[in-house]
Amino acid sequence: MALFFIIGIILTSLAWIGDVVSWAWLGNGFTLDIILFLVAIILTILLIIMWKNQDKTSQILFGKDASTVPQGESGKKKETIDEFEQTPSKKQSEKEPLASSSIPQKTIPQDGHAILFTCPACGAVIDAEAANCPSCGSERPVCIVCLSDLRKEEEIVITPCCRNYAHSKHLENWLEVKGYCPSCLKEINQKEVEAIRFEDE
Repeated sequence: MALFFIIGIILTSLAWIGDVVSWAWLGNGFTLDIILFLVAIILTILLIIMWKNQDKTSQILFGKDASTVPQGESGKKKETIDEFEQTPSKKQSEKEPLASSSIPQKTIPQDGHAILFTCPACGAVIDAEAANCPSCGSERPVCIVCLSDLRKEEEIVITPCCRNYAHSKHLENWLEVKGYCPSCLKEINQKEVEAIRFEDE
């Protein structure tokens, strides 16, 4: 679509330049001048129509709104929790959200420290209070949906496909709308998600 738009601008510009040049050099009233003038007007009108119908054309080509055309290396546009919470889907309104109790629970005992994460880079255990991995220096994992920090007191889940962490409610909302992992983009089911529950020893 953008290519056609650029070509249209170039052709329209050439038609107008040709019309001005033929009028200045050959004089007014010549057949070439009239033809170029008509072509320039037609191209200008077509360009305006294309510009006004750009969103409709994107819907026809991609089957969706221009703002949601897939982007990125993996062919799908990553969105944040805020973008899809503003426009609730039919799925959310037609069925009740899955209860958190349906998510399998993984108990992580505490030994005075809030051991919470496994480093995605080296596999070392990261203390919840630490900003970086003590082994390799990588940053502590964040919620893959909202990209904010994860805390011990929050309900946290792990994706089955790529073992990334997320806030339970954020991932639940994401999966109801999208149906795929926000990180690796593989299709996953809410029942496959593993919850982390903390217990003090």
